[in-house]
Amino acid sequence: MRKPLAVLAVVVLGALASVAAAQAATTIGQTGAPLNNTFRGGIENLPDGYVVPAGGGVIVSMNTQSSPCQVNDFGFVQGTYDLQVLRPLGGGQYRVLGDTGNKTDPCDSQLHSYPVNIPVQAGDVLGVYVVSRWVGLLAGGGVTFDFLSEPAVGDTITVTSPSPGITVDESATLVQQPQSLSDCKNGGWKDFVDGNGNPFKNQGDCVSYVATKGKNPGSG
Repeated sequence: MRKPLAVLAVVVLGALASVAAAQAATTIGQTGAPLNNTFRGGIENLPDGYVVPAGGGVIVSMNTQSSPCQVNDFGFVQGTYDLQVLRPLGGGQYRVLGDTGNKTDPCDSQLHSYPVNIPVQAGDVLGVYVVSRWVGLLAGGGVTFDFLSEPAVGDTITVTSPSPGITVDESATLVQQPQSLSDCKNGGWKDFVDGNGNPFKNQGDCVSYVATKGKNPGSG
């Protein structure tokens, strides 16, 4: 009778570890069924409040919920978009840190996640460049936008025009860095990454990263 109990204990512990890992991830932004309206193409949109929190970390996926792509008088609209992460530089300027590359809307009303690995710091923001007319608009909040050519990763752009009352169907999954030695204990090291997205191989690896203020990277 002991062997089945041992197996059950392993299964339960594995499930708890999965829950802890899920709790360690933070969602930035929001997704949902888009309105029956569109963003115009050739526009950079930066939604208000889609900001990386204190501690930074690594964005491991960017997400959007597709629509049926049937839009009022326009008929079927299958847009193309590039989900981005940008760093504010002041004066309306932003540097593109990373992106998903151009994606065409699947038009299937499902949530779609695109894997990325983008190290970020507190204050970095999400954005989207709309390549062609895209049904990715949600109500509420606001965006800052400007018409411009599509930027590449590393480019600096200027975006200064506010537009209240609408926002973007976009979110990002953030895995954060450990901020204290206690974050590494009791299996916590499994839930974090270093500033470059590297996992830790054990508690000591995580502790070393925190103690050296990031000088010793994760080696998992």
